Amino acid sequence: MLSVLAVKKILNDSELKLDGVFTENLPEERIDRDDLTDVLISRVRNSPTSFGNNDFNQIDNMVSVQIFYSKNFDENIENFEIKVMKLMLANGWYINDNKSPYTDPDTKQVIKVFLFSKTEDI
Repeated sequence: MLSVLAVKKILNDSELKLDGVFTENLPEERIDRDDLTDVLISRVRNSPTSFGNNDFNQIDNMVSVQIFYSKNFDENIENFEIKVMKLMLANGWYINDNKSPYTDPDTKQVIKVFLFSKTEDI
């Protein structure tokens, strides 16, 4: 399964309070919505690894998970982010980067970016 679709399924199947989970691009109608908590999953890397016999046997996948918090988000953001990290770890994804949250200058939404990776046998 493609890495972004695998992560989308993990997040959609979870009990996290999310209004939408999208891959590669946010739909145009969601871009300026500050009343929704949306997630955007993008592929960062998809590199062959574990070479042998003139071939590769594994793919190293990395995805970016951006969380756009609603201005009305009523859960503790730090606790929510811990849930996201634990969920991804439980599904075999490793945390490569956990960037500091920042505020979008236009929508004033808090945005958090994670980088997760997983090596898969092929």
